[in-house]
Amino acid sequence: LAILMLVGVYFSDILDGFLARKWQVTTRFGACFDLVSDIFFVLLSYQALVIMGGLPMWMLPMAMFKFAEFISTSYILSGGGAKGGGEAVPGAAAGAKDTLRILSGGGDRSGAEAGRGIPSRFSPVFDRIGRLSGILYMCVPAAVMLLMRFDSYMNMNATIALLSLSVCLLAAVSS
Repeated sequence: LAILMLVGVYFSDILDGFLARKWQVTTRFGACFDLVSDIFFVLLSYQALVIMGGLPMWMLPMAMFKFAEFISTSYILSGGGAKGGGEAVPGAAAGAKDTLRILSGGGDRSGAEAGRGIPSRFSPVFDRIGRLSGILYMCVPAAVMLLMRFDSYMNMNATIALLSLSVCLLAAVSS
């Protein structure tokens, strides 16, 4: 049942982005909301897997750090700290600040995004390795659930630890 739910999450995430681009109804708010939803999904599923004993405990703070870093660097690289775009906050604080703005509906009130809670100069900034590590962070819960399914046949702890470490190392290269 959990694996079917994960398939549903993945399918709806891919379908929603595909349809938005196909019908040309993409917005900055939609892109940021999708990003926040993906981060929420990953952190919630990692927490559940840590509690179940399927994922090493260190993986959750690593994912939290990587997502905070991504939001912070996106804020800085998209000009969020530039004149008129709000003040730059060093480190993960900028990511937390903008995530809270997005979720609370606050932030700058200019342009087409007025009233939607997206700071006017914030835009996610992806690099290829970072995008790949983000995709892998999303895939880890399904991989762990499948590996846990076969745990009675063989010990998968080393495999899961290696998978987790590999994703974190790829994310570090992106950093």
